[in-house]
Amino acid sequence: MGLLTKIYGVTIMSEDFELLTVKGVRIVVVNLTRATINKSKILKSIIEEQIIFGVRKLFIDISQCEFIDSSFIGSLVVEQKRMKEKGGKIMLIDPVKLDENLFHVTNTIKMFEIYRTREEAIESTWLSFDSMINVHQSII
Repeated sequence: MGLLTKIYGVTIMSEDFELLTVKGVRIVVVNLTRATINKSKILKSIIEEQIIFGVRKLFIDISQCEFIDSSFIGSLVVEQKRMKEKGGKIMLIDPVKLDENLFHVTNTIKMFEIYRTREEAIESTWLSFDSMINVHQSII
């Protein structure tokens, strides 16, 4: 059995990671207080699998993380570049518990859109979808 036990809805990949689909928005929940090199390979494979599935907007919820090491951030950066090559992006949810200085020192904070809550992240996607519908309707 692969990492995913179910592709859509709520997917428990392990106790460390969950994949959620809420209102069509794909979210990877990192259930770790310490996100380190040991777990960064799993995160990379999850993101790569989502890219293969055609996901172009992926939120990574790191609200439970109190510490993220440079290798975990490096995985996020590498996968952000891969996602951009496919016309997509990775966005972060709630990195407030982290030592944001690591993001600033490595200058990686600028590579990601940041959302404070899952609700805010989902709403931002729906707002952009609604905007596209309004533009389309105004053309018709």
